[in-house]
Amino acid sequence: FLAASLVPVGGVLAIGAGRIKRAANPLAAGVVLATALMLPMRVPYAHARQELGERSPSEVKFYSSQPHDYLVAQRSNAFWGEMLGRGAHGSEDAFPGVLTVALALVALWPPLSIPRIAYAAGLFFAFDVSLGSHGLVFPVLYREIAPFRGLRAPGRMSMLVGLSLSVL
Repeated sequence: FLAASLVPVGGVLAIGAGRIKRAANPLAAGVVLATALMLPMRVPYAHARQELGERSPSEVKFYSSQPHDYLVAQRSNAFWGEMLGRGAHGSEDAFPGVLTVALALVALWPPLSIPRIAYAAGLFFAFDVSLGSHGLVFPVLYREIAPFRGLRAPGRMSMLVGLSLSVL
């Protein structure tokens, strides 16, 4: 999840800083190094995938967040549980808190800087991926990129929604 969420953040930072040409060689070297380091993991991954199969679309849908999950606090939440803990709650605790969202909105108030735009892109990407089958991005990733077919709970991407909100 972290590697996927770094793509929009890193992409916006690189484009915004005008460093694409300067960053091309180090990025290519990083891709080669990452590939070399991940190759040994491919064998056990392929074996596990062969043994367990891919996650079914129905299983992925069950563990996908829905937009309202971000508005419902756990009933055990000491501050918000009484007020916002009454609705249906998904399998993940996606509620980020009201103050965190309010402060992130302040961070997104113009004028915007490249880092704020980058983390906003990461926030929206993470939010949409956390929606899994209910979102726009995850179904494409699931269909086109094999490792995403092994992810059971896209709703866990809500942790990176929280991270993006915190950074903002």
